[in-house]
Amino acid sequence: EGLADDASNTEPRTIEWYFSANQPLPENFDTRLYPKDEQVGLYPIGVQSVIGVLSLNKLRDIEARLEEIYKESLRPSTYIQPETCHHSIRGGRVNRTKMFFNARYLWTRDQLASPDADIARGIRTDVSPAPSWMDEEVGASLVTHRIMEPDFVNSYACNIYHDGSEGLGQHYDDDTRFMHPVISIRLFSDSRLAFGCKLYGYSNGVIAVPMARGTVTVLKQGGWAGTRVKHCIRPSDMTGRSGVLLLRQIHPYLIEEADQLKLENLTNFFESATLADDGKPWPGGNGDLQPRAGVILES
Repeated sequence: EGLADDASNTEPRTIEWYFSANQPLPENFDTRLYPKDEQVGLYPIGVQSVIGVLSLNKLRDIEARLEEIYKESLRPSTYIQPETCHHSIRGGRVNRTKMFFNARYLWTRDQLASPDADIARGIRTDVSPAPSWMDEEVGASLVTHRIMEPDFVNSYACNIYHDGSEGLGQHYDDDTRFMHPVISIRLFSDSRLAFGCKLYGYSNGVIAVPMARGTVTVLKQGGWAGTRVKHCIRPSDMTGRSGVLLLRQIHPYLIEEADQLKLENLTNFFESATLADDGKPWPGGNGDLQPRAGVILES
């Protein structure tokens, strides 16, 4: 596993991933942008794995805290803001939960079809703030081990795959919204991160990187894997209930634009709040002013 010994003071171990010597380079791999590492004689893919950052006890604590947030989001009355947790339903059960803290992004077809979807490139700040332990314990550990710079992260996200039947679809952590590096911590079980897959992301990947439970995976700034190819987690690479905690920096100017949109929406809401019969309807509302715990997505 990608874990530290609870009683050990040893430094974490960093693995740099390369294309093998006998593997043809992808067509979009520009050797001028991604030169060969002359020390090993191989081309880097732009991914690092860091093993031994978290102890088993610390990892279990992180997993338990995220599990409690998930359970809290299902309660009828909750302190969690409605857009923080999004649940996918299959066969009458929740099989995936997406959580956003500090900020989120639009990604579903309905969300992207909304009139204001292009504002702030789809970034929104209408979610709950990150719990203090994310910065103080998780983020601080990564800074201590020089995996990221202090104050780099301004948003956290978590995906929980409750039964391990659904992977992660192909996507970019695109640099129009996110600064790199993009950092993730594997939760609950082992998996693999695949790049350049075909047939809806299920086969023929260019390369795959193992992610043992507890491993910190880094998509490096300026690397091929983070900027030139989509990545995914294939269902066949899941070993059971799984999850990931993502640490990212959304461009600060997008956060500012999203905050402005939130303020405008809140202003419209209060302007429509009246006892008069001819009061204006709130543009984003449906008449139901009760807080809702999570958005349910049928699939």
